[in-house]
Amino acid sequence: MTDQVVETQNTETPPEVVEQTLDDLYKESGLDVAPPQIQAASAPQPQYTPPVQPTVPEVNVPDPYDVENHKAFLANLARNQTALHESLQSAQKIIAEKERETLMAKLEEEINQASDFVAKESGIDNPKLATFELSERARTDPKFKAIWEGRNSSPQAKSAYTKALGVISREIGKKYEVRSDPQLVAQKKALAASRQSSSTTTQEEKEDKWDGMSPIQFNTEWERMVRNNN
Repeated sequence: MTDQVVETQNTETPPEVVEQTLDDLYKESGLDVAPPQIQAASAPQPQYTPPVQPTVPEVNVPDPYDVENHKAFLANLARNQTALHESLQSAQKIIAEKERETLMAKLEEEINQASDFVAKESGIDNPKLATFELSERARTDPKFKAIWEGRNSSPQAKSAYTKALGVISREIGKKYEVRSDPQLVAQKKALAASRQSSSTTTQEEKEDKWDGMSPIQFNTEWERMVRNNN
């Protein structure tokens, strides 16, 4: 009876692990749900407080009947207003440029982090290629683009974004996966040894002959060389 129980326990199949897709993560992020409209609670009306009047500096306005002095006063006032307006525009431009630089630096940092993560997890070890793949995915996949753009909107969206990078890393890894033929690998090793011992062919001629061959071309040329040597 004990043997039967042990045998039954050993034959139980482990639960199947289901990998999440971008569709699942898009829903998990909460970006597909419109934020609820929050009605502001009625608050007691504050007591009226008269505004504080700004202190106006005394300005000696010349007598309008003093034509020359009055014209000079108005011209000076116009120059000051123009200078103030230009200073304000310049300050706004500088602030906007600084904000843009800060935003671009943060965006570039996040892109580099995502590219490094995908390059490592996918096994391609090429951050630039990972950046290209991510940009193409964002261009062609609206849901991944939405996950990327809303990644910082909430902790839930941030978690979904991190998981989405894992999903894309696996897909990129499969796309660039290289399956090696053991026989072809052995032949290439033998060819490398033959190249080192040979002094009759220049390096350029060797590269022109062997580099870039497909597996079928390589096998054909290898068999021809073996027959000639025998």
